[in-house]
Amino acid sequence: MPKLPISENLLFIWHDLLNDRSRKLAVESVALAIIGALLLVAAPYGISVFIEGLSNVTADLLVMGGIVFVALQVLEVGVGFIRSRHREYFLEEVFWCIPHAITQMAFNRPLSWLAGASSDIDGGGIESLRDKTWSVIGSFIFAIIPTYGLTIFGLAACIIAHPLIGVVAILYAAVEMKLGSINNQHIHKEMRPVIDQFKRADRRRSEWWRNLDHIKSNGVETKILSHIHSEVQEALKGDDAVWRIYFAKWLTIRRLVSLGFAIPVYGITGYLVVVAGDVSNALGVLVFFSFQRVRNSLGELSDQQREVQFNLASIAKYRRALKKPVPFVYNEGRKFNQRDISIEFNNVSHEVGDDGKFEPV
Repeated sequence: MPKLPISENLLFIWHDLLNDRSRKLAVESVALAIIGALLLVAAPYGISVFIEGLSNVTADLLVMGGIVFVALQVLEVGVGFIRSRHREYFLEEVFWCIPHAITQMAFNRPLSWLAGASSDIDGGGIESLRDKTWSVIGSFIFAIIPTYGLTIFGLAACIIAHPLIGVVAILYAAVEMKLGSINNQHIHKEMRPVIDQFKRADRRRSEWWRNLDHIKSNGVETKILSHIHSEVQEALKGDDAVWRIYFAKWLTIRRLVSLGFAIPVYGITGYLVVVAGDVSNALGVLVFFSFQRVRNSLGELSDQQREVQFNLASIAKYRRALKKPVPFVYNEGRKFNQRDISIEFNNVSHEVGDDGKFEPV
């Protein structure tokens, strides 16, 4: 991901838009999500032990595998219940605290910054920032971070099974993350002007909608519709170049890379289980489950990029507008008594000339 733009925008959300309680709930939700990811990756171990018991017709392995699997599933259900409750607490908190923080920051802007035709923080802009912030927070806390957790724990399972398998799996993850970083930087750069075009078109449409009587009275409906069509089509061309052409191409490349690494991982695992005997059947099954989980997780991160990148690029514009230094401060005056201030005049005199004009001495 593009480190600098995303970090600035996420820090803006974290420090400026969330309050203390919502930050606490966010941390707890992330911790629960990571625990859930660990249990989700660990559950196949019970299945793998159970399968090994079936292969060797060993009752002890069958029982142990069943117990491990059921225990992990029960823990996952319990963590999921607590996580759902925390999710609702968190969403209830951000429902009011984010709009409140945005409104407070907007109130601290000079009126001229809010009323201009090109303003990004008018009523529509504030509403857009609120919605996009909710979307980004939900994506990161309840989707992206748990997905990273699944990836890390899946790689750990591959390392536990055999160091060689782990090395190939980590190499795949590193290549995939690098490709994702290049992909995201390009998207962030190319989408910024496209988003500006969409915003200009939306602002212009809102102005025309508010002045329908004026437009109809002047008989310029056809001209206005032509303007709307041309502006939107120009923005759609840019959006199409990024997502339909560029993103689809890169997504295909990354899936082929994923397949290219899956073949040696599964091939090495098969050799170590069947030929070399260095890896047990249970760990072999665990590798297949875990590496497939890694592939799916990194693929899900790619699929989530469009919405997150689009929203973060929009949030960046609002952040720059709301965080721009104001030459004065509202509602922060302080009372003072007579001793706090004094006025003293020294050697002051004046005289009035014949023409009646004031002439200081």
